[in-house]
Amino acid sequence: MFFLDVVHLIAYAISSIIAAKMVHARIHLSLESNTREKIIVWLIKNHMMLLDKNDTAKVENEKQLILSMENFNLMRVLSKDSISKNVYKNSISKAINIASEPFVDHGRIELTHYFVEQSV
Repeated sequence: MFFLDVVHLIAYAISSIIAAKMVHARIHLSLESNTREKIIVWLIKNHMMLLDKNDTAKVENEKQLILSMENFNLMRVLSKDSISKNVYKNSISKAINIASEPFVDHGRIELTHYFVEQSV
């Protein structure tokens, strides 16, 4: 059962990356530093198949993630449970939007996370 959950999480991550690339968003892929799952380790080693030269992929702990947040205005997480209150607190002070809604495998809906609404 856990393996299926990991496979689904990776599929969601890859789909979310593809959605972000469709709107030319710059990506910083952050994976937990205590990760030992083979499929996640594979993703780290082969991240350039999905990302381009302007994107980054790192294995980070929470402190490193908070520091890297300063370079972005949107954070897409695939599970609310994967983000601590400390990360949410730091995102507020830096005006970073955390999109933590469950992944939707319908492109139009998933893409809405990568657009910034403006009023003129």
